[in-house]
Amino acid sequence: MATVGRLDSYFTSLITDLMEIERAPLTRYKEQRDTISIRRGAYIDLKAKLDDLQSAVKALTSASLSNVLSADRKATVTLASAGSSATVLTAATSSDAIAGEYAIHVTQLSRAQRQTSTAQATADQALGKSGTFWLGGSGVAQAAVQTPTSAVSAAGVASLTSGQRELGTGAYVVETRDNEGTLEFRLKDVDGNTVSIADIDGEAGSFTSQWQKVSAGEYNTGRGLTFTLSESASEAISTTINYTAAGVGVAVDAADSLLNIAAEINSANQPVGRDLRATVVGTQLVLTAANTGTAHKMVYTDGVGLGFSGVDSVSAQNALFSVNGIDFAASSSTGLKNIINDVTINLASDAEGQDATLTIDPDLSNARTGIENFVEKFNALQSYLQTKTAITSVNTGDSLSFTRGTLSEDYAFSSLRTELLSRFASNFSNAGAFDNLRDIGLKINDSLQATITNSDLLDSALQNNLTGVQSLLDQVMGDFNRRLEVFTGSSNGYINRAVESFEQQTTELDQTIDKYNLYLTERQANLMQQYGEIQTQLTTLSYTQQIWSTIYNSTINLTT
Repeated sequence: MATVGRLDSYFTSLITDLMEIERAPLTRYKEQRDTISIRRGAYIDLKAKLDDLQSAVKALTSASLSNVLSADRKATVTLASAGSSATVLTAATSSDAIAGEYAIHVTQLSRAQRQTSTAQATADQALGKSGTFWLGGSGVAQAAVQTPTSAVSAAGVASLTSGQRELGTGAYVVETRDNEGTLEFRLKDVDGNTVSIADIDGEAGSFTSQWQKVSAGEYNTGRGLTFTLSESASEAISTTINYTAAGVGVAVDAADSLLNIAAEINSANQPVGRDLRATVVGTQLVLTAANTGTAHKMVYTDGVGLGFSGVDSVSAQNALFSVNGIDFAASSSTGLKNIINDVTINLASDAEGQDATLTIDPDLSNARTGIENFVEKFNALQSYLQTKTAITSVNTGDSLSFTRGTLSEDYAFSSLRTELLSRFASNFSNAGAFDNLRDIGLKINDSLQATITNSDLLDSALQNNLTGVQSLLDQVMGDFNRRLEVFTGSSNGYINRAVESFEQQTTELDQTIDKYNLYLTERQANLMQQYGEIQTQLTTLSYTQQIWSTIYNSTINLTT
């Protein structure tokens, strides 16, 4: 079979011209695909901007979980001594904290107990000592109800659930309550923190610090303590249980060094709350309580003979401070949650002997930011729609032509732009004092962009009538959201359906292009074969002509 490379230039040029004509439909298919791809990209970009605006809209409605239009709280600390560089305290608040001023005086910070052994012969060599060093107890657990109540009648001990730490020696409180006819209980430690205990209704081995339904009979915390609950209690009752931990023993033999003993102590699964940490300083073993405060003094027994005298090198002490003249004592200087409602106070390391005022004020920064974000996303969408739906005239001097934006043929988008501008400027009936966005300082300017034209008016509305602002925005943003949902809906939204249609058209065009490319390949091969055969025939005829010409000439020569 002939090939293009072996064909005469006349035939190769002819095939090239024919294939150029044949390729015209393929060019159109590719142009159609490119056009659809550009439109699809524009729809996807537009969807992102619509989603951004819709998120900003929802954040300003009271029904949304992401609502930012609420009065949070901010904490400010003012030192009594002007010019002081002390920190004194920091505070974290929630939106439920009560606004006000709280005068705080710090007498002392909490400290952890510390005790030191006598000096040993060496730190890193075998001590030649043996025995058991008990941590958190002496091997025997005990429990007793301080005063039996109708909720808790008795207490006892049990083995630990695998992987759990034993409760430390101390007073624990079982709280009960009637929650809409269901009697519930939980356990608190000496600091008033809820304790994670076995979950009655949870999966086997699960623990919780939340309220649980009371089931009459003995309840096992899974952490060494048991107590007997009664379903007869019908009101809130607090029952104190005194628990003595069994603790954990660290076995020491003659080959152990002081460093070995410290490592074994630190790796032991000690009872929580009375646990300690061991370090080696010089040739002495130093024990320090893991928690500060007098309720967390160390519980241990030196059965090895390291020479602990029981005398503190640092005594445990509670943080002592007052708030608005009311005295408080706490085991810790930080994480103080039960002093001011919904405020967590952290006393700084330089707080002793210092005075400061903690001021809790309404914080509307999130609300203001949310409104600014809405304005920003609104303008971004408007600018995009303006560019993509525009039809622009181009005067070249000789003629007038028009350039069309990618979305100019879809009237729905130019209509959307107009509708959103109209909604921004409209009045809305609501229960509040504001009828439109202009009443809170928001307007559309001459460039058709949303602006906060009066910041003072907006701030005043937020600070003095937040309920009225929320009432207005519930109506405005609800109207915006309904209109946007027509385009952004995940299942039947206009844009998603359009993008799916574009993708289907692209797939069909890809298939058509693949088929047409195959046709062109076959067509070119056929033309090459067809014209190769013609060229062969012409060559054969040429050879025949030459033979007959030679015969003719030879005959003429013979006759002459």
